Amino acid sequence: MVLRQQTTSPYRAVHSIWKTYGFAKADIRRFLADAPNNAPVKFSDFNVQDFMEWIVSIRKEDGSTPTYSTYNCHRAGLFNLFRDYKQDIAPLQSELKTHFRGLQRTKTQALANGEGRVKIGKDALEFALYKSLCLLLMKSAKPDYVFTHCFMTYCWNLMCRAGNMTSICWSHLEWRNDALGIYFAHVKNDQLGQRPRDPRHIYANPIIPEICPILSLGIYMLTIPILPGNTQLFPGGNQYDRFRKVLVRLLNTVEGSAELRARGMTTDDIGTHSCRKGATTYVTSGSTAAPLLRPFI
Repeated sequence: MVLRQQTTSPYRAVHSIWKTYGFAKADIRRFLADAPNNAPVKFSDFNVQDFMEWIVSIRKEDGSTPTYSTYNCHRAGLFNLFRDYKQDIAPLQSELKTHFRGLQRTKTQALANGEGRVKIGKDALEFALYKSLCLLLMKSAKPDYVFTHCFMTYCWNLMCRAGNMTSICWSHLEWRNDALGIYFAHVKNDQLGQRPRDPRHIYANPIIPEICPILSLGIYMLTIPILPGNTQLFPGGNQYDRFRKVLVRLLNTVEGSAELRARGMTTDDIGTHSCRKGATTYVTSGSTAAPLLRPFI
């Protein structure tokens, strides 16, 4: 099985944690780059008990325990380590599954007792808050804000993951009558690209210009230099992190903080995935008591 670099990066980060004793970070990466010739652990001596003792000892910077999804990520990193070095983890899977079920019950009971954060992940971006943030971005002439406005409006209208936005190329865009069609060459649920590719359509919104994606793209193209040879809509090394950092900066401004406080939220409640959650919630929030269509047909 071939895994993408974006998938294996968190796993290698987990491997690095296991090898912190006696190694610098650069040495760890060089050590792991030699896989499968240089095993970081002695697989014949590996046992589930030691791994679970390490798992339950993990703490955040503030001393609290992480979420169950963090534990799951470390388990996935362990499986990936065995795969990298062509080792059979099947004999350990049943025991790990039993321990993790118990760990999950313990975490759930702790949440029921008021320990930790009940919500998992970031909140959905409400439409009203989305409009307010877009207006704040549009009022600024800073290049980072122009970029973030375009990135955010297309994230919302395409209802896609922020990570997918970085892979959009100019050749993936086409006009279809009054809509801008955008193709995704690679998506999470079709990593081999075997499904028929249909464009997602983006329409102008002249009524609310601050959230108009066509206007945003025009401002972006006029403001951000598009150099010859740039094939990507958002060129650069790590545009996902750029969007994330600018979004945090916006939420920490006086105006951004006021918008969050008015809704009883904090900066930690909003993240890059909030756009996709908010957009899907918004489009599916129709009436559940709509009139029947049959009398009108």
